Amino acid sequence: MENAEKQKWAKRLKAIDHAGHNREPDAGGILSAEERARLRLLVFTSGAPATMANHIRRFEKFELWAQMMQLAFYPITDDLILKYAMELDTRECGPTVVPSLRTALKWVAFRTHIKIPSVETAEIKALEKKIFTERGKPLKEAIAFPIELVQAMEQFVVNPAHAAPARVFLWWVLCMIFASLRFDDAIHVKPHEIEVLPEGLFGISWQTKTERKRRGTKFMVPDIAFSKVAWFKALTCSTFSFRSWNVTFGCPSSTLKSNGAPLHQTTHGLCSGSTTWSGWLVATLDSLR
Repeated sequence: MENAEKQKWAKRLKAIDHAGHNREPDAGGILSAEERARLRLLVFTSGAPATMANHIRRFEKFELWAQMMQLAFYPITDDLILKYAMELDTRECGPTVVPSLRTALKWVAFRTHIKIPSVETAEIKALEKKIFTERGKPLKEAIAFPIELVQAMEQFVVNPAHAAPARVFLWWVLCMIFASLRFDDAIHVKPHEIEVLPEGLFGISWQTKTERKRRGTKFMVPDIAFSKVAWFKALTCSTFSFRSWNVTFGCPSSTLKSNGAPLHQTTHGLCSGSTTWSGWLVATLDSLR
């Protein structure tokens, strides 16, 4: 499905490339026509389908506007970009529209080698600032968890009278709170990369809301507490000695994805012999993903 979506947008990008192609083929190059075509296909299909769709649509809208205004689109000039940006302003566009247009132009030009002027001119930056001043909205910070609620969760985790699945789930919620991880950020943590040191838990989230290029965002869960209870290392091997977990919303399932063994068997095996606390913690995190 994803490949089919990529191919669809690659065709539209190829059409843009064909319409705006103003480079003569390199007659002295050592690459054959077949090799060049194969490389072009790789370029046109690189990227996430949603990213391709957003940039190509913005470029096509720009081209369609030029046609409606009976303006020559190629070669793309400074004045053409500025005129379109001013048109967007008259339509009372949002503060991200013009920056998104600049990004789309650079994205398409990079892949098709269509020549475009600089999109970082003082004029377009001034227009962006004007639009943001008039229609920009102040950033809203997320409401923080009340300290009293965090303290209650810490007390819940260390209380053996509560059900084990609920304790482990709240333990993981506390990890996300102390590491400032969103729920989706925590899903993209690879358990085998987790490291537990005296200071706390260290790991890498490979995709976050603000970082999607999979370069990795390091995080730390410090071994601290608001309620002065040792919630971070409160769970024991016996906490995982149950046959099944009827769970939702990211709670562990009764089997591990890695080998299909029941969770309680796997954790008991990890805890036997000289296995460290961090060893079965990694297995637990694997089931939490």
